[in-house]
Amino acid sequence: MFSVRILQIGEPRGIGATMTCIEFWFNQFVIFRMVVDCGIGFLAMDGQKTQYAPAHYLEGLHVHLLVVTHAHADHSGAVPHFADVHPETIILTSRQTLEFSEVMYKDTLNHQLRDFAEGKLEAKGNDLIFDAGDVDRLMHGKQIRKINDSEWYNFVSDGRTWRIGLTSAGHIQGAMMVFVQPPQNTWGPVAITGDISSKDKHTVRGVMLPKERSFQDFLYQPGLILITEATNGARNRPKPLQEVVCQYINGLHVTQAREGIDMTATFSMDRCAQMALIQNEARFYPHCDGLAQEFMKREISDIRRRRETGEIIFFERGPEGNQHRVDFAKGVCKCKEKFGKEYFTLITPSATLDQGRVVDHAIRLLPVRKNSISMVGHVFPDSMAKQILGMERGKTINLQAFNKETHQPETVAVNVVCDVIHYDGFSGHDYQNELVERIDLIKPAHLVTHHCEPAGFEGLRDAVVSAKIVPSTNVHWMKHLQEIVIVA
Repeated sequence: MFSVRILQIGEPRGIGATMTCIEFWFNQFVIFRMVVDCGIGFLAMDGQKTQYAPAHYLEGLHVHLLVVTHAHADHSGAVPHFADVHPETIILTSRQTLEFSEVMYKDTLNHQLRDFAEGKLEAKGNDLIFDAGDVDRLMHGKQIRKINDSEWYNFVSDGRTWRIGLTSAGHIQGAMMVFVQPPQNTWGPVAITGDISSKDKHTVRGVMLPKERSFQDFLYQPGLILITEATNGARNRPKPLQEVVCQYINGLHVTQAREGIDMTATFSMDRCAQMALIQNEARFYPHCDGLAQEFMKREISDIRRRRETGEIIFFERGPEGNQHRVDFAKGVCKCKEKFGKEYFTLITPSATLDQGRVVDHAIRLLPVRKNSISMVGHVFPDSMAKQILGMERGKTINLQAFNKETHQPETVAVNVVCDVIHYDGFSGHDYQNELVERIDLIKPAHLVTHHCEPAGFEGLRDAVVSAKIVPSTNVHWMKHLQEIVIVA
């Protein structure tokens, strides 16, 4: 008997630390075992940030293949550890994902080291998720195969050929859907969307379905299992993206009119670059800080020209950059004289406002009435951003800063006076109506959802079942450590 067994090893809270194990069984034997993504996540326990990485779960088992769909930490953050534990595993990913991941790994390692030193982070066995040696061996070892967009890779195991296809998912640059074609006359095909978006952004084109014929033909095979994310499974898009962009730009005009400073706090990868390009289109010229600088160098094709003409400004490193930040918050910017442009916008990670440069900027900007804070990403429930967004203006909040003189963490009480606005609609994930459209076009035999909270699964399931696309018995939610068995 042929069967497919699917297990979500990560995602203990529905979103975070994604790691999907897919096993192809014949009777009582595992013939082929592959993993899609291997991320990290954080759990808040007793006031501490506990890092969660499921990479160790399959220790002692042979894993033929790991496919990394994209470079966000919740999907790729534990890959260095996984590669160290599983030297037998071939790792497939896109060139851009590998490049972005290397930047992210170095930053993650720095944060791990600092958080452990400050006692803010606990991990199993009081050990780091990975170290610099793990990253070096991954990036320069023999396990990785870099796959181009819309390319098929043939994996041969025990005389059987498994065809693995990767094609753009439209989520961020380098993000891929994964197609698995088992050997002929055995198991049914499996398609994994990864995080996916059908709407064009300034940084990447959206994808509803692949345009290449070989991938289209794949999707219409009988017995297809479709594994889809359902982040926004219970929500339809609140507004067209262009309308949200207009609201955001209008908000910047309001801050400009009162001679204030706006800080857009968002994700370092993709979103900071997206917002910088949106601002440039509106003839605003942002200062950019933190890890966003490293990603923008890779995400914006003409970033050198934009920096040379003053359309995008990077804060300098060292004391000069620190003074530049202080002056900018006061409305004094040396760049105005150099480039003849007005500068009042700032783009910086992170979206949570919990750590990094964003905290330093927030301490300076929040107490000043004419300023504004713009949030353009998902607002996480346990984040400082969520607390600030829900606060009454004039109240005080404690931000966790890093004292650069003592090299110790410190709590800074900040009066929240300026406007704090969340612009909902910039999500890099498809919403319910778009997810349903894709499922309807494919009409899979089985639908497996993940990367969602209960409402996301229930909303998408109800929409798909009511439209009579997939029967309710064949709609599954891939919960943490709860195996799904599908007989071919």
